[in-house]
Amino acid sequence: MKCYPGYRVGKPRIREAMDEQDGNRGTGYFGTGVYFYVTKQGREDDRAYGAKEQPGVDMKCACRKPFKLKTWDEGVDFHNFSRDMMRSVKSKDQRAPTCRLALSEGLGISWAECNQRSKDAVEATRRCLVEAGTPWAPYCTQPINHLLGDLGFDCVYPLGEMGDDNSFGAVILKEAIDECVGVDIRGGNPYGMTVWKSKEAEDDYKREMRLLEQGFERCFIRGER
Repeated sequence: MKCYPGYRVGKPRIREAMDEQDGNRGTGYFGTGVYFYVTKQGREDDRAYGAKEQPGVDMKCACRKPFKLKTWDEGVDFHNFSRDMMRSVKSKDQRAPTCRLALSEGLGISWAECNQRSKDAVEATRRCLVEAGTPWAPYCTQPINHLLGDLGFDCVYPLGEMGDDNSFGAVILKEAIDECVGVDIRGGNPYGMTVWKSKEAEDDYKREMRLLEQGFERCFIRGER
């Protein structure tokens, strides 16, 4: 199966989980996972803007079954739909947003099935939060992860103008990372806090990050998937 390359800056970290999303952010709705750039130029533009001290990382195999966004408008529509699903997770009106016809075609399913799967995805994220007992669980992923992952997609991969732009980025879905690394990365320190609830919590987080970095290098940088 074909590998699609990707380009990153610095160490891999799971971003845009439910502890970072409040439904009002302007970006980050391509999913929960490790974000990257489709082009090397996009990565270098980011480094020039404010990450010069961070090493550039080339990924031989960022993903194998990407959900491709072919145009800027298509990418914006997808981003907005994913955002609306996120908002509906915490809304009193529990209805999931109506699936776009273009999205259902891109997913290879009917419009009716897309609507049902979108509803199921919202419910899956909501159940995770209920089980966690908090609306800010760092291991609960966005609904779009469930929608795409259940159909076998392992990343969101914008092409063309959107692929060259740094506004949205691309993302390897957390579920694909967990599967290849062999550990359910639960996170818990997205903002780099230095005060921990317990030494055990700190040790658990550091252990997860070591496993993530080791597995990420093997699976995605070297492409041994």
